[in-house]
Amino acid sequence: MSFADQVDVRQHLLNLEKGAVVSYSFELECFPSDVAVNAERLNEAERLRYHRFSTDSSRFSFLASRCVVRSFLELSVPAGPIVIDLETGGKPICPHPQSPCFNLSHSDHWLFMAFCQDQALGVDVEETNRANDVDALSERYLSAAERERVDLKGRDEFFRIWTRKEARLKASGVGLRVRLSEVDTLAEETEGHWHFDTMNLSDGVVASLCYAGEPREHIYTRC
Repeated sequence: MSFADQVDVRQHLLNLEKGAVVSYSFELECFPSDVAVNAERLNEAERLRYHRFSTDSSRFSFLASRCVVRSFLELSVPAGPIVIDLETGGKPICPHPQSPCFNLSHSDHWLFMAFCQDQALGVDVEETNRANDVDALSERYLSAAERERVDLKGRDEFFRIWTRKEARLKASGVGLRVRLSEVDTLAEETEGHWHFDTMNLSDGVVASLCYAGEPREHIYTRC
């Protein structure tokens, strides 16, 4: 499956070359139902993960996300098979020396991914209408300052912070090997250690991306 016809390929490459962060979102319901025929493009580790999902929708979301990111990597990497490996923390990477850095996240209905030529990054997407106990999750996983912000601004703010926290852990490559409550995204942003961009992809859908260092131009496209 190729999604190159949905983007300006030349502009995509130019944006990466000038150091911008380039991100894309997709509604998974727009994908063809026969996306499963692309399962042969998965490597062994991906196939194992694919079969661990307990529902058809989860398997579909995972498979679609891997097919799309391969299509975008093919725009940037010279001809040859696209290999996606996993770092120690479980973060997907393409080991080709000319591959851009990338990260992706999918919910049941949305895919969000971002690329940068020379800067590791992380992303997360969440659907906010799920029946989550925000108070319990805040108490367990957020820092004191983050909980205070959620108490002040409400449920939507919880998901903004949550996606930022997930994106931050993925950007650093540590995954879930640290206690989430010990990562204070508010302090890290204020101190300038990490940069966050958060946006609403649609009603009830929020996504964040995170990377270290100074802010860069961020070019977002909804496909």
